[in-house]
Amino acid sequence: MRLLPNRFMTVTLIAVLTSGVFGAEVPVPGDVQQRLDAQDQRLAQQDRLIAEQRAQLARLLAASEDTWLTERRAEEVKALVRDVLADAETRASFAEGGMTAGHNGSFFLASEDGSFLLKIAGMLQARYNFSHREGSTNDGDRGGFEMARTRFGFIGHVIDPTWKFVLWTGHHYNGDSLLLDAYITKDLGGGWSVTAGQFKNPFWREWLVSETRQQFVERSQLAGAFAGSYTQGVKIGYAGERCRGEFAFTDGITTMNKSWNTEDTEYALAARGELLLTGSWKQHAEFESWQNEEPSAVFGMAVHHQMNEYGTTTDEHEITRATADLSIEFGGANLFAAVIAGRDQNGSTFDQLGALVQGGVFVTEKLELIARYEWGDSDSGGDDKLSVLTVGGNYFFARHALRLTMDVGYSFEPIGTFWTNNFAGYQTDAAGESGQIVIRSQFQLLF
Repeated sequence: MRLLPNRFMTVTLIAVLTSGVFGAEVPVPGDVQQRLDAQDQRLAQQDRLIAEQRAQLARLLAASEDTWLTERRAEEVKALVRDVLADAETRASFAEGGMTAGHNGSFFLASEDGSFLLKIAGMLQARYNFSHREGSTNDGDRGGFEMARTRFGFIGHVIDPTWKFVLWTGHHYNGDSLLLDAYITKDLGGGWSVTAGQFKNPFWREWLVSETRQQFVERSQLAGAFAGSYTQGVKIGYAGERCRGEFAFTDGITTMNKSWNTEDTEYALAARGELLLTGSWKQHAEFESWQNEEPSAVFGMAVHHQMNEYGTTTDEHEITRATADLSIEFGGANLFAAVIAGRDQNGSTFDQLGALVQGGVFVTEKLELIARYEWGDSDSGGDDKLSVLTVGGNYFFARHALRLTMDVGYSFEPIGTFWTNNFAGYQTDAAGESGQIVIRSQFQLLF
């Protein structure tokens, strides 16, 4: 505090002494009183400021303690997570290397060095079919639910990525076990490969597109009649930037899950070639053309010939078929067209023909409208013609991984025994009766 002038101190001292001597109150000069009042105000203000600073310091200390506790807890949690992960890694390790696992479209297990890979996949297709037939001696209306396909399988490689395998199995709609793809492929380099086992006959494109990627509830009647199913044998493949093809030597088109001595096939040969006109091969693993995709087009041709050592008493059974197809994707719409011609000789000769055109267009990002027309001539007498129109739509919750499909088919010709396909919903019509209506819906889940 600043010292008062000597004169002020002298006057104050005299007043104090006088008051003490005479026992009476001595008035303080006005300017001195003002100075004292101002000093009291400053002291009171300082006291309030000190009190506020003490309160603020207390809050800061409390917050600092909470932050320290939070950081301490976070470090403890991090340490616990590190311990758990280290333990999991130790438990999952192999003899000399570790293992990686995850999901990138399908669940997988792999060695750290990439030598071994196992992908696990599966599919569920829950379906409802309804068929209306005119002139049936029984109830012409028939409908019901079924698990059309229940599939699971394994895809990957062993030793190194050039040794690949596929195992795709499951259950038929009636619950029976069903082995489909089961083969080993060796990548020879330069686009060449060799495959041995059970696989799809490399012929009809609609059949070669995976059952998980079909555009309609079920493949066409032409596919059921002419594509064949799985076959057993060996094939050589080539995949280049603009062209690819396969050549197969097999037991024939009807040798799925057969032992070596069941089908007495002398030989069966099939070859298919494709030319990528524009776009990428990946786009043609399915029929859909998603919005904002680049345009793409593929032209394909195939031939199949087999000679069976059984038939009539005088002739062997000989089957020859050829096909050509064109797939175009427009970036939100697609078009697929195919033709087929065949000759079946087994005592009698049947010259068979067929044609198909189908397409789809996305009206929204997830909703696709679809339509297909197919025509066929089996050359087998009274039930030789096929003429079916199918329209419907797909709603993609998560593309093919979660999809709802509904379609309605109408047969302009009677469905004869040659074209009957109960799995697709088409039953044999009464003689001379046409107009069979098939309504189908299917919910698909892939994992």
